[in-house]
Amino acid sequence: MGLFSIDIEKYYNEQAQAGKSLLGLFVIQYPLYCIHANIQDSTPDSLDSLDRVITDFIRVKEDISPFQMSSLLGTSVTLVKQRILSLLSDELLEKTTKGLKLSYDGEIIFKEKKQLRQHKRSYDFYIDGVTLKPLPMTFYSHYKSKFISEYDSYTRTWRDGRETIERPFGPDLVHSPPDKTIIIGNLFKIPKEERVDYKIPALLQEIEDLTYTKMTFFLMVAALRGNETVYKELIDPYTIYTISNDLTYTESLKKNAELFLPSIENRIKNLEFKLFTRPRKEKDDQDPIPTLTTNWAEIDKYKDSENGCFNFAKDDIIKAMKGLYGMKTLDSDSIQNTRTNLEINITKDILLNSSNKGKLINDLMRKRDYRFGNTDNNVFLMFVHYKTNDPYVIELIRFKELILIARNDEEININWVQEKIKDFSVSFRELCISSGELQLLEKLDIQSFMSKY
Repeated sequence: MGLFSIDIEKYYNEQAQAGKSLLGLFVIQYPLYCIHANIQDSTPDSLDSLDRVITDFIRVKEDISPFQMSSLLGTSVTLVKQRILSLLSDELLEKTTKGLKLSYDGEIIFKEKKQLRQHKRSYDFYIDGVTLKPLPMTFYSHYKSKFISEYDSYTRTWRDGRETIERPFGPDLVHSPPDKTIIIGNLFKIPKEERVDYKIPALLQEIEDLTYTKMTFFLMVAALRGNETVYKELIDPYTIYTISNDLTYTESLKKNAELFLPSIENRIKNLEFKLFTRPRKEKDDQDPIPTLTTNWAEIDKYKDSENGCFNFAKDDIIKAMKGLYGMKTLDSDSIQNTRTNLEINITKDILLNSSNKGKLINDLMRKRDYRFGNTDNNVFLMFVHYKTNDPYVIELIRFKELILIARNDEEININWVQEKIKDFSVSFRELCISSGELQLLEKLDIQSFMSKY
């Protein structure tokens, strides 16, 4: 999914090394606010020095023109005019019959230098939509482009040519009412020496008019199992990982997400995967496949799901696996379905009746596969784990491993086949068909049976 930048395999393997199994990843839209404010701020601006030179010119010659100043400064007339308008707006200059002169405040600031200049400007603050506390500086850079506004929309084109307007904004927690007094109080609670860490002007003096835009930000909840105990961890799906920061990948994923944990910890600990099957319609050729979803919509009703992850009826999970993977002969005896584990035991019958034998063998070798869900249903992905104790399937896996090694190191030909499969109980032809290696079978059949000219 292009929406997130998480490295699933890296995270999975790092957890496996720590003795934990990654069961799945939930996703939620966490509420934020973008506060639009008019502020007064005495923090030095990068153009203050230019303004000081402009006022020096005006003190000497009231009728000096922007063109003359720009020629002497070696800059554009447009920039000089913009700075003059800014000084007029801040009431540091005033117009006279001759031209311009310093106002009373302008004299104190630029001539007598007894007071810092106050900038009046518009400024956007990003705050937590639940606690109403300011967000750290990192959310003003890399993460800013990941925010979803209540006004965002895009056009979606369906397979049948229809176009619909989609609005991705859908907070999974209710925004706290944006109380102006609380917001301003939280901004000024940040000590001056720490304000730079929150992208707050260091010498912020006053916040005047205040409006807001509702926004959201995706967070993930990882479901992990270790020693039959399930853990729910809040992680950041947009993290930028570098080996130079002395953090593991897991620590990097958790670093910026921990800020939001206190607001949702009591809820995410009870998250579980569920299956929903819509009613069958007259136009349906077959029963609808269950949709993967979660219990988030009614999470407050779940009080004892902290050590759970899967909330599936066995009939539903069988129907879902049959529909998703084409396992036509899957039965209840082959599925281990508990609150903490979802594992399928692949037998010869299940494999041979699968619609994609090659993929199933590959998944068996990795011992897992994952299914992407729909973020609207609070699902990013769920893992399905595989095992087998069937001698026939075990032989197929061993054959597949030999094929993979040979493709990298040597040429597969008739001599290779005769040498490598002599201790197999199954013929080469059957091994190829059952493991989905039909192209390899065709290649060797051509070598064996077609005339060479």
